[in-house]
Parts: sequence; structure tokens; C-alpha cells
Amino acid sequence: MSEKNLQLMFTGPGQIELEEAPLHGLADTSFRVRNIYTAISAGSELALLAGEEWTDEHGRIKPCYPLTPGY
Repeated sequence: MSEKNLQLMFTGPGQIELEEAPLHGLADTSFRVRNIYTAISAGSELALLAGEEWTDEHGRIKPCYPLTPGY
């Protein structure tokens, strides 16, 4: 398996870059998978990409770039 880890970065409203990120070590009971495709959720991630503010249970959120989307 390649030692390269690529991740999406939102660098500004409507701007996406693919960046290399370090691979972290694994515990003895862990394993690593390789994915071929990824997606941007139609909810919070799409709002972040568009640069929109939204309200969640903690109040108003405004995107702060650069950021890595995901859960």
C-alpha cells in the first residue's frame, strides 16, 4: 500500500485542493482501508464549501478556511 495519504481541503468559498497528509501509525487491533471515491455531504459540507453560515445546536457557525471536511 502506498504511504501517501490524500485529503480534500476547502481553501476558500468554492475552492477545493487535494493535499498530501501524513499517515499515522496503527494500533495492533486497527487496520487501514483505501477508498477510491469520496463525497461531499449535501448538508454541512456543501454549506462550508459555499462559504455559508448556518445554525446548529450550539449557535451560528461561520466557515474558517482552510479546513478539512469530514466526520
